[in-house]
Amino acid sequence: MIKLENYKVEKIKTTVDILMDDGNNELCGYNIYLNKYSRYKKGKESISELIESKKFVIPVIKEDGKDFLILNKNEIVYIKEREVSLIQNQKNIKLFLKNNIVLEAELLKIHKDSRARVLDYFNTDNIFLEFIYNDAKIYINKNKVIKVSE
Repeated sequence: MIKLENYKVEKIKTTVDILMDDGNNELCGYNIYLNKYSRYKKGKESISELIESKKFVIPVIKEDGKDFLILNKNEIVYIKEREVSLIQNQKNIKLFLKNNIVLEAELLKIHKDSRARVLDYFNTDNIFLEFIYNDAKIYINKNKVIKVSE
């Protein structure tokens, strides 16, 4: 007899703040569930892995535990982690997003060449780009960015 618990994939509950492109400009707390093991590296699945996967939607539960929702990734403006990040960066930019949202953020160094231009940072295949905002990682949907100033 097959035991279903042997096939259960362990998940790690992670609370994040998500801003949807619904016109409300309301940042809401959600619980997302990451795999205990990453497919690409040691440790748990990252938020970046989850949102850059080929899946069109991500399941979430409102932070108060009352509502289960399925969010269309294309309609997410950004996802902000709640944990403080110890990453220190030097290049500050200003992001102008849809619905008159302006964020001052720091670039994460993802290129081997530390002198990479902001333009190079945005010209990647990733839809969500990682920044540091208020000492935490934030994943911004680059399709929601109207303009950037350095």
